[in-house]
Amino acid sequence: MDKVTVEICCGTACYLLGAARLMELEANLPEELKGKVEFEAKACLGMCNDDRLGG
Repeated sequence: MDKVTVEICCGTACYLLGAARLMELEANLPEELKGKVEFEAKACLGMCNDDRLGG
């Protein structure tokens, strides 16, 4: 399995709505996933403004 990178929007609204808690998931990964999944905080990804996503 190649390394998977999970990008988490940490713009102000997303951060307050739970992105900060999502960033903590990396520390709680099962041993078999450690080193295979990484989490990256990103500036606003703008997904909340995309009508196709229900934003």
